[in-house]
Amino acid sequence: MQVICCKMVGMTTPNNPFPASEFDDWAENYDNSISMDRFPFQGYQEVLRRIITLARPRPGLTVLDLGTGTGNLAMLFARAGCELWCSDFSEAMLAKGREKLPGAHFILHDLRIDLPPGLPVPSTGSFRPMSSTISN
Repeated sequence: MQVICCKMVGMTTPNNPFPASEFDDWAENYDNSISMDRFPFQGYQEVLRRIITLARPRPGLTVLDLGTGTGNLAMLFARAGCELWCSDFSEAMLAKGREKLPGAHFILHDLRIDLPPGLPVPSTGSFRPMSSTISN
């Protein structure tokens, strides 16, 4: 497993409305939160199934899951035999993801900044597909 680091830190401000620390605090209960089919997670499981349907995962694909959180979408790709690269800006969320997906690669990274230089190229030469359940 390889871990790469690149993130913004700090408190909620106009320039940083979603600090990693808030997601670190939420990590322990995140999976319980999404299991409740109500706002803001109403339909979450259906969104995951739809992404998988559209991506048509299969063994040999290398997937980059942006904003992986605790790895719920990544788990579906793993079940299909894909190699996984999972990024998130919350160390605590990534720790939960590592528990679920010990064979995946994890990148500590904030999507609001460029990918870290030197990001290893997967054995397939590219990420196909790239996925995310984050919208803003």
